[in-house]
Amino acid sequence: MEPIKSYSPSYGWRSIISARSLVNRGLIKRVGSEDTISVWSDPWIPSQFPRPASSNGSPLDPFLRIQDLVDRQNNSWRTEVLQEHFASEDIQVIRAIPVGNRPSGDVIGWHFTKNGKYTVKSGYQVARMAGPRSPVLTVYGPDILPLVAKVWRESIVMPAALVVAIYGKLLTTSSLNVLRLAKGPIGFLPMVVQVARDEARIWHDAQIEEVDIPLVLPVDRQQRVSGVTGRNVQLPPLLAGSRCFIDGSWKDSDIYAGLGWFCQSAMEAPPIMGASNRYRSLSPLHAEVEALVWAMRCMIGHNFRDVSFLTDCSDLVKMVSSPQDWPAFSVYLDDIFTDRE
Repeated sequence: MEPIKSYSPSYGWRSIISARSLVNRGLIKRVGSEDTISVWSDPWIPSQFPRPASSNGSPLDPFLRIQDLVDRQNNSWRTEVLQEHFASEDIQVIRAIPVGNRPSGDVIGWHFTKNGKYTVKSGYQVARMAGPRSPVLTVYGPDILPLVAKVWRESIVMPAALVVAIYGKLLTTSSLNVLRLAKGPIGFLPMVVQVARDEARIWHDAQIEEVDIPLVLPVDRQQRVSGVTGRNVQLPPLLAGSRCFIDGSWKDSDIYAGLGWFCQSAMEAPPIMGASNRYRSLSPLHAEVEALVWAMRCMIGHNFRDVSFLTDCSDLVKMVSSPQDWPAFSVYLDDIFTDRE
C-alpha cells in the first residue's frame, strides 16, 4: 500500500487509488514467525484501529522486533520484556495475540471483519467511523440535525420545497418519482418506513435455513444419553467413536477466559471432562477456537483417535470447514490440522 506514481491513470485505476487511504486504516499486520514487523511503526496492535505499540516512557529501541518479544521454546510472550518496553494496556492486548507452534509468515489482514477478509460492507462502516486522529470540526450557525431527526421520528407531512430546504440539496429524479405518489402535501415518510420493514422481513426470512431432522429412528440405531435432568434423550448415532463437546467462556471485563470439554465414549465407558483457566484471548471466537485446540490435544493425551468434536459456535464450524476463508485465525487452524493428522 505504498504510494504509486502514475502519469496517466485510467478511471478504474484512479478509483482504486482513491480508496487506498480507507484500506490503510483497516490493515493490520498479524504476528507470525518472521522478522518483518517493526514494533514502533507497523500497525500490529488490534485496537479500535490497528496501530503500533505504545511505549511506557522508557527510551525507545528503534531496532526492537517482534521476535525479541517471543519465547520460541515455549511459544509464548516474554512478559518481562513486555513490561520493560510497553504501556500496561498494550501488554494485556499483546499477551492475547496468539503465537503458533508452526513457522508461518507475518501477513497483512483486514481488522474489521471476524475472518480477516475485506468486505465492501466493512469498508463502508470504516469510512463512517472517526479515525484516531480525525479533527473535530467546529460548526457555526443553526444546527438542522434536531429538526431532521424530529421529521423522521414523527413522520411530519411537509411540502417538497421544505424537504429540499432542510436537506440543502436538490432531490434526484428517483426521489421526485417517490414524492409524486402523494398528491398535495407530501407524506412519503410512512411509505418509506413500510418499504424498509418489508425488505427487513424478506431478508430475515431468507436467512432461515431449513434442516430436515428425522423424527423416528430405528431402535437398533438409537443411543441413550443421560442428560442433566436425569431423563433419557434419544440421539441418532451420526458419528462413530467418542463425542467431545467443547465450549469457551469469554468476558471483556475479565482477565482470564475459561475452556471446557466433555467427552463421552460410544463403548459405554465413563465420560471424562476437563476445564482450564487461561489468559483472556482477543475475542469470544478466539476462546472457542482455543477450546477446540486444547480439547484435541487432551484427546491425543488420552490416546483417543476416533473423536468427533461438537460445538454450539457456528463460526467455528465454518472456520474448520473452510480454513482459507478465515486468515485471521491461521495460527490456530495450522495447529488444528497438525494435531488432526
